[in-house]
Amino acid sequence: MKKFFASAFVALALVAFVACESNPGIKATKKFIKNPTVENMEKVEAAVDKMSEEEQIEYAKWCLDHADEIEAAAEKL
Repeated sequence: MKKFFASAFVALALVAFVACESNPGIKATKKFIKNPTVENMEKVEAAVDKMSEEEQIEYAKWCLDHADEIEAAAEKL
């Protein structure tokens, strides 16, 4: 039973990781956090504008989890 839960947890973590890596808003925001420039901020805005509703929901949740990092990057502008 413990092996089942461990396997299920690993599978869910992998799915979440792959889903986040395919979200264009998350990718753009990660780049912005690493290199906070106006150009990278514009790329984030463009990516968000093109995302589906489902991707926007995923992006919003990700942003809540990384709000401190995003705010720190924005302050460097």
